[in-house]
Amino acid sequence: MKKRLYHWHRKVARWMAIPVILWAASGILHPFMANWLKPEIPHKFFPPKAHTIDVTEAKRPSEIFADLDAVHQLKVFEVAGALHYVAYTKDQRAHYRHALTGEALADGERVHAIELAAAFLDQEVTASAQVERYDSFSAQYTPINRLLPAYRVDFGRGDSLQAVVHPRTGKLAAYDDSPRRAMRVAFNWFHTWGFLGPHDSVFRIAVVTVLSLLSLSVAISGLLTLIMTRGKRTPASPRSGSARRRTHRILGGSVAVFYFLFGVSGLAHAAVKFRGDDSTQWVSDQAVETGKLARFPVVKGERFSGLSLAVVDGQPYWRTVLVGEGRARPIEYRHTQTGEILLDGDKTYARGLAAEFSGMPSEKAGEAEQITAFREDYGFIFRRLPVWRIHYPGQQFWQYTVDTADAHMSMRTDTAGLAESLLFVNFHKFHFIDPISKELRDYVSVAASLSLVVLVVSGLMIRRRRRA
Repeated sequence: MKKRLYHWHRKVARWMAIPVILWAASGILHPFMANWLKPEIPHKFFPPKAHTIDVTEAKRPSEIFADLDAVHQLKVFEVAGALHYVAYTKDQRAHYRHALTGEALADGERVHAIELAAAFLDQEVTASAQVERYDSFSAQYTPINRLLPAYRVDFGRGDSLQAVVHPRTGKLAAYDDSPRRAMRVAFNWFHTWGFLGPHDSVFRIAVVTVLSLLSLSVAISGLLTLIMTRGKRTPASPRSGSARRRTHRILGGSVAVFYFLFGVSGLAHAAVKFRGDDSTQWVSDQAVETGKLARFPVVKGERFSGLSLAVVDGQPYWRTVLVGEGRARPIEYRHTQTGEILLDGDKTYARGLAAEFSGMPSEKAGEAEQITAFREDYGFIFRRLPVWRIHYPGQQFWQYTVDTADAHMSMRTDTAGLAESLLFVNFHKFHFIDPISKELRDYVSVAASLSLVVLVVSGLMIRRRRRA
């Protein structure tokens, strides 16, 4: 048994040396990308801005979008110095129209993206800005950013700083400079093995999963061999007391915990991708005939900071975020034809979205909880706030978290996903150290990765000596 374990460890470790070194060495890049070499940006967000619509002069939304049969979503943004309605059709194409005249803004989403990026970077808008649209995730815009479609805007700044924005929500999706972009490409290639295909490639996921299993088998066989031969000579060599072999054994026993933490969490992170869960990109199938948008979303003189469409029980409503003192209901749902206000509209709409995304009848839904700040069970990586979380007791996915302002899914929770998330943030990224110090967490992470590189290299040196 001991001899078989020892030979298995030697044989598989030889083939797994390069993958483990690549994973460990590239893992050192993460603290640099996330914290140590992260560039500063003038603005990461802006407080909501109040708008008004002169309803005595403006065209009605039904007139402005008369050429469209139906819209799936409708919002209002200030673009090119004026307020514009933005209608999204079934193909998720954005149509920018002046809120007063109805005049179409040519290439409106691109113009909006450039202006957003300029605002976040505190940069003058220039016609020479280079714009790249992301319809899917890539090495430079990874799935952790969540928001699609997004636009990368490059103003050719001397500091190489670029912003990635999400016009549909007006959010900053990501930002980086040249060093960070280079590190991200290296991390994508050598840590997540992006050279094998896109992030959802079954081949890529399968290769990484198999190699993760093999790397864990190396760790287990090495640790068992160490335990079984403690104080004894190894079965295959009388020179087990050599300095190199002794160093490797000491290192193996010392850093085994790091190997297992990285290995188990990395395996879980890879394996869970076989589900192909794209739920964070789900958007409601709701549609409203343009003829039903005859009423203005606000009355004369009323100020608002947000506007969107919501279909509740088959009826279309303006979801309006009102601005003003003493309002009992800052978010109002007004019927687009009758103007009738839907009481408790945001919660009702959230339940409807959860029912649509889950496919479960409304009677299965339990508690509805509004989340207004990021927290441990709903971190910043999900990007969207405020959101509603609808509980479904006893179901596979027992929580659906939805963004009512965008009719969008933010996350859903099940046992496998929750377990993988907890394993990954605590065992792979060492977030359990955060209560002590986030900076300490980064140093421990780098030290752990370096120790694995040294461990593997020491094992290779033993083999090299044996061959010599």
